[in-house]
Amino acid sequence: RYITKPWDDEEIKLVIRAAAERYSLLAENRLLQQTTMKQNAELYELNQTLEARVEEKTRKVRESFFAFVGLCADMIELHAQLSGGYCKRVALLSRGLGQALGLKGDELEALWAAALLHEIGLIGVPREVLEKTEGELMESERALLRNNPALSQEIIGKIDTLRQVGLIVRSHMENYDGSG
Repeated sequence: RYITKPWDDEEIKLVIRAAAERYSLLAENRLLQQTTMKQNAELYELNQTLEARVEEKTRKVRESFFAFVGLCADMIELHAQLSGGYCKRVALLSRGLGQALGLKGDELEALWAAALLHEIGLIGVPREVLEKTEGELMESERALLRNNPALSQEIIGKIDTLRQVGLIVRSHMENYDGSG
């Protein structure tokens, strides 16, 4: 601002006070801008590390989940000891077939999990029934074995992530035309 001569003492005091306030405001604004820029840089860095940590945790959760699926397959094998690794062989063959058909990612993992768990319903079948030959089975025991896919789906479906896998398992004993 310009002040003309002769000046009024009260007016010059007001001008100086306004200039000091303006200077203080500009200095505070610069300080706030510097603080904001520093905080933005810190937030950007935190975001980068957070994304990496989330990816790592997600990877660990997936690994744990599929280890759990493998554990369930091991329990099936323990219950039906005569199978001799049947579920694991089916899983390996299914994964290879799925890859040959061009399945990737979640679809391939769902197929693998379904193959590993497709006999989980057998846990509800007494071991004595599993050890019988087809000719030795009574009709009630046959019905119990025929119910295996539905029971397997029911067990698997309790885990939300495996709901789609349960649908695959449910139809594993169906004829191609769906006639049972």
